[in-house]
Amino acid sequence: FYVAWKSFPRDVDVLRKYGQFCYAPLAIRSHHMQPLWSIFRRRVARTSRRLLHRWITATGIFHSPTPVLGAARARPRSLRYYTGIHQQQTVYHNSNYSNRSAASGVAVSQDGRKLSVAWKDGHKSNFHVAWLRHNCCCSECVSSSGQKLVGAEELFEGMVITEATVSGEQLDVSWSSSIAGQEGHHGHFALKWLRQRCYSATARDEMRRRGRPQVATSLPKLSVGEIMRNDEGLWEWLKYLNEYGLCLVTDIPTGLDEIKKVGERISHIQKTIYGEAFDVKATENPVNIAYSTLSLGFHMDLVYYHSPPGLQLLHCIRNDTCVKGGESTLLDSFPVLEEMRECHPKHFATLTKVPATFQKIHYERDDPVEMTYQRTHVVVDDTGRITGMIWSPPFEGPLYVPEDEVEPYYAAYSCLAEMLNTSHLKLIHRQRPGEALTFNNQRILHARNGFDLNGGVRHLRGVYINIDEFKSKCGVLASKLGIKDQHPIRHVFNQCTF
Repeated sequence: FYVAWKSFPRDVDVLRKYGQFCYAPLAIRSHHMQPLWSIFRRRVARTSRRLLHRWITATGIFHSPTPVLGAARARPRSLRYYTGIHQQQTVYHNSNYSNRSAASGVAVSQDGRKLSVAWKDGHKSNFHVAWLRHNCCCSECVSSSGQKLVGAEELFEGMVITEATVSGEQLDVSWSSSIAGQEGHHGHFALKWLRQRCYSATARDEMRRRGRPQVATSLPKLSVGEIMRNDEGLWEWLKYLNEYGLCLVTDIPTGLDEIKKVGERISHIQKTIYGEAFDVKATENPVNIAYSTLSLGFHMDLVYYHSPPGLQLLHCIRNDTCVKGGESTLLDSFPVLEEMRECHPKHFATLTKVPATFQKIHYERDDPVEMTYQRTHVVVDDTGRITGMIWSPPFEGPLYVPEDEVEPYYAAYSCLAEMLNTSHLKLIHRQRPGEALTFNNQRILHARNGFDLNGGVRHLRGVYINIDEFKSKCGVLASKLGIKDQHPIRHVFNQCTF
């Protein structure tokens, strides 16, 4: 606690600037304090969160001095989800960063089944013989296109490591077999490549912290001219979408195909049952409730697909001043789920285990549809980290689960609905012609107020981008610009640990 308190004043200045709260002190988050931080988090984090929560609420020390336009002022609630705001600076920008991929020594276990690498920054990695052979980077094992040439049959049980040496920035490894008739192999690995793929408990925990998204308290904004001009401008947009999950793009011409041009800066437009692009405007006998004047509660689009759309780009073509209502509301599901885990752990666990039914069944349309998919509302990985969320009440079908799970499900379902609807992290915005709300459809929930046209027109046009192609673009562009180490790619809620 002394170490935590000693560094606390330095955190205050940083956190006042950003208007968010991180209870993990910078000193504890540093590389050399990692063992202490692990103990601190496991043993006393829950107690300290509660005590600090009460103290902060009483003193108002982190009360933001400037109102956030379009958002209710965020207050400290579940403090866990505010951690990780400055992980990149505190964990990765330290004096030993240059030593992360420099090895001080290697050792092979006596049975030849494991290789240990000691790094100059003090970290230690253990790599198993089968893992090394399966991931050998030599030209015999990897094609020019990056695909593996190592077959499963080559990972035989009698394989052992016979030699391992460091040569410059490369690790050379030799394997042999104790089974007659099975050949050995000699391969190599780049040390930087190995360090990036270390799978120790410390490294995996570091990866999870580094990929933790940030929570926006206002709507990030960027002009389309910057996005279309060069890669640096495109990266700014991708960074907002990756870190915060949303961004308002302005100054887009109001032509019908302009939003497709913007989306194609990232990847191909994802075609769905609504075509490549879809128009959101009130019509008679709409094929979707969105094409009416009714209000829409928080939801995600097309969750009855195996892989729902990733990014949604919603471009305002026209929104006459006489139109009353129709404001859009965005909400980051991630902090709400973390708060639910903290305050209602049983309900949270229920939503990770009991699957809901999502469906789109509509025969009375030009292209009839019958789609049904069963999945849980919340997806977590083997460590409990949230990796995905599905929420779309208008497209839920009858629950189809064992009888003893029905009541717990609806109790948890109602709890989450209330938390979403009463969240203080809502961002509200009335779109003007030329603006596009762009957001991660698998993380950010969106809603709409009902509206009255009063003789006017409200016309939005949208497109989707596949979530995995978006993440790929982030990684490729960050590598191209040489900033990947400084700007880690955040988790995109595609139900994957990475």
